[in-house]
Amino acid sequence: MTTRAFYGGGVTAAGSEALAAGEITPARENIISALAGGPSGNLSLVYFTAQRTEAINTVTAWAGAAAAAATPTLIRFGVYEIAADGAGTLVAATANDTTLFAATNTEYQKSLTATFNKVARRRYAVGLLVVSASSMPTHQGLVHSGNTVSAAFLSLPPRQSGRLIGLSDLPSSYTDISLTTCVWKIAVRMS
Repeated sequence: MTTRAFYGGGVTAAGSEALAAGEITPARENIISALAGGPSGNLSLVYFTAQRTEAINTVTAWAGAAAAAATPTLIRFGVYEIAADGAGTLVAATANDTTLFAATNTEYQKSLTATFNKVARRRYAVGLLVVSASSMPTHQGLVHSGNTVSAAFLSLPPRQSGRLIGLSDLPSSYTDISLTTCVWKIAVRMS
């Protein structure tokens, strides 16, 4: 068994710090606060390899220091299964809920429209899409140095993050080549 050091302690590669059920991405020890939410219509995706097979019913994210201004047009989460070529296919989603992220530094949990059966060792991406004519909310998560080298590094296979731009709703699928780089990973828990 291998370990990786973090703040003077050891964490097993198998993930002794992992949740007992569900998934959280990025790793909890890497989450910081107040990430930029990105422009309206951008689907921010964070990628992960499933740790276990289980049913997923909810998605949770945390608002940062800025709430959504006025009432957004659309706020949805989507979960995509990732193919070997990097393409994503929508396998689960939430209904539109424009009340999400109305308050700062608040946890928001949303039910999926149908149960999603996550399979261990498969690659997935979970994304958040906010469409609004007003100021965008910020979120809790992880940000890497905001330069092109960091963005390119996160796009190397297996991809860690990406963004689809100019959307009005979640796409049913996307290709890897259609993604732009993204230096932040919104913190999301699926359970």
